[in-house]
Amino acid sequence: AVSTSPMGPWTAKGRITAPAGTIKGPGHNAVLKRPGCNNEYYFIYHRRTSTNVYERAVAIDRMFFDASGNIMPVNITTSGVIQAAGTTPCYTPNPVANGIYAIKSKVAASSGGGLYLDIPGCSTDNADVKTWTRTNCNGQRWSLTYQGNGFYKIISEQPTHKALDLDACLLPRGTDIRVWSWLANDCQLWRIEEVGSGWYRVISKASGNVMDLENSNAVPGGNIRSWSWNGSNAQLFQFEPAP
Repeated sequence: AVSTSPMGPWTAKGRITAPAGTIKGPGHNAVLKRPGCNNEYYFIYHRRTSTNVYERAVAIDRMFFDASGNIMPVNITTSGVIQAAGTTPCYTPNPVANGIYAIKSKVAASSGGGLYLDIPGCSTDNADVKTWTRTNCNGQRWSLTYQGNGFYKIISEQPTHKALDLDACLLPRGTDIRVWSWLANDCQLWRIEEVGSGWYRVISKASGNVMDLENSNAVPGGNIRSWSWNGSNAQLFQFEPAP
């Protein structure tokens, strides 16, 4: 709830968070702000994952605000937040301008050249996302549009305009990343964070896991999935303008 005075009157705004799947009872929260950074807020709370009502586990997830300054519902995850080294830049809500990009992995192709997010066979259907060397297919051109809430939607430039999506909206690490019809849900929203030297990590709003090239596969056709952050080249990407 919000008010212009700590004594009220108060206007109800709704829940900040709620149970999700096997995660029960999120509550007794606190909020932290990263020193020196204007847009990094963290939501710390306890929860349980069993029927034992006395179980307590401390958890931390990111907290975001909408364009009006209201707290957005916090997605409780099993991944938590990504550890930031002291040299990590402050989070910028929209570090990549809206536009059309080819998304390049920091893992180089074994045959030489780069590996890019690709819809296999230039398919216009729902499909798992893989890597491939650079082609002229629209399956390697992605439209990024910032949503004003810390997240982007990433849409294929194929004529069917499928969205980058977590397979079946599954949250555990290892979930495949695919393209699917735009549903405007959290499994199709992505946070982009700068890690330095022109490289970025791409984080699912729904799960808190990052985009990852499975097993750092340098052979074209490698699988793109979600995984917990480990800072490897397989989890770093560049956005090359692709008009």
